[in-house]
Amino acid sequence: KAVGASNGFIELSVPLNNGMNASITHDPFSPSGQYERCQVEMCTLDSLPASNYVAKDDTPARTLVKIDVEGAEGEVWNGMQRMAERLGQSLTIVMEFSWSRLKDPEALAQDLLEKCWVSYIDYQSDEVHMHTVDDFAERIYEDWMLVLRPKITHNIS
Repeated sequence: KAVGASNGFIELSVPLNNGMNASITHDPFSPSGQYERCQVEMCTLDSLPASNYVAKDDTPARTLVKIDVEGAEGEVWNGMQRMAERLGQSLTIVMEFSWSRLKDPEALAQDLLEKCWVSYIDYQSDEVHMHTVDDFAERIYEDWMLVLRPKITHNIS
């Protein structure tokens, strides 16, 4: 399944004979210039039962979500807001972020800053805090590995 902002079906574009960088948002680079396309089922992380990430005594388990989706980061983020609210600070998200691949990178960056403590992993493997949308645009053609920790507290329901 693909993970996105809604449940249903979506077209996946895969570079012919080169499966890396497949995408649901655009045609990724293909050395041959050809693609295989197929319909895949899509779901939101919010559509997963809370039992998948809440311990038996109803306390949130420590949860790590890694998002590496070649330009669909905003869709995955939008489809996991209830999950993030439920888990609060017990959730850590590691997200590959590439300004140049996103439909609206400024809006996603602003939303992340409003809802999360945001850092990126630098070349020495240290976390560096990000404070403004301009921080995200500093290297628009490079992938950033972001670490996101929601500012909200647990709200199990």
